[in-house]
Order: sequence, then C-alpha cells, then structure tokens
Amino acid sequence: MKDETVGKEIIDENADRFISNMYGLPSQYHKDGTFPVFLLKKAGKTDFFKEQCESVIEIDGLNSVENCRKDYFTLVNKEGFHINENTKYLSFDLTNFSKESSAKKVQIIEDESVIKLNAYVQLKFSNIYIDHSINKAFIVLEENVFTKGRYGGKVDIYFFTKKKDKWIFDKKLMLLTA
Repeated sequence: MKDETVGKEIIDENADRFISNMYGLPSQYHKDGTFPVFLLKKAGKTDFFKEQCESVIEIDGLNSVENCRKDYFTLVNKEGFHINENTKYLSFDLTNFSKESSAKKVQIIEDESVIKLNAYVQLKFSNIYIDHSINKAFIVLEENVFTKGRYGGKVDIYFFTKKKDKWIFDKKLMLLTA
C-alpha cells in the first residue's frame, strides 16, 4: 500500500480522536453547540520542526536553532524512528474527512484567505511519516484558534503502530502550546 494511502487512512480513521482532542473555542463562539473548524487540504505541506526551529531567535554561541531541531528529533527517535534534518515527510491532498460524529462540522479548505469569520479553529497536518521497517508512523497536528484578533492553539504529535493490517493509535505528546 502506498504511503499516501496509509497516511490518508490513518487520518480518516482517527478523525474523531483529532477533533475530540482540540482546545476549541470559548463557549460564546459556539453556534448551535458547534464552532467552525477548518482543515487545510494539503496535508504535510509544511515541516513543523523546521518552521518552529527557524523561528527561534539565535543567541550567539548557543546554537538555538540546531538545538531545537535536535530536541525534536530526539523526542521522536525515542519512539524507534530515525529521523533527522534530511527526512522527507509525506505530502498529499485530503479529499474528504471522516464522517465520524464530531468530524461532521469540519470543512476542508484550500486557501486560508477564504475564511471570513473572526472566530474559528484551523487544523493543519504537518509532518507525516511512516516507517514500514518498524511498523510505526507519526503525525504532527497543529491547531490554531482565532478569536477577535487573538491567536492561540497547540501542536500535538500522534504516534501509531501497525498491528496486523491496522494502524493503531499509541500515544499523543503535546509539543507546543500558546
């Protein structure tokens, strides 16, 4: 099975998990018990590790950017992976999103500029990696919450293991919160 197909399968089968783990919007933004959630169509379009570390302010002699990357790689590699700055992550378009109960209100968008709301949650699947030699995968999910000019959110990494012919959720770690 192609890695892209496996990545889509993991995302679709765990859609309810991804949605239920969101911080979400404060209750005053809920409309009929729901709030707008937008999912970027291009999964893996960005490399969270690279972008996050390049945003770190370099302080003379501390190698902050390099240390940031090493910290992320060490964290992931503790789970049996062997990633580094040369690792290629998956990238593909999401054509649908699970019809699970909590995922029904998620809209897949191509371009963030089409969002005309002042309060919403944006989800972005960043680093997606599958290692068939160890039957493991991970996905970095960025959740950005926008409310009246305020910005917040979190970044989680989800780990999966292949057992028989099924990718099973192992654990989630929070990488960043704002």
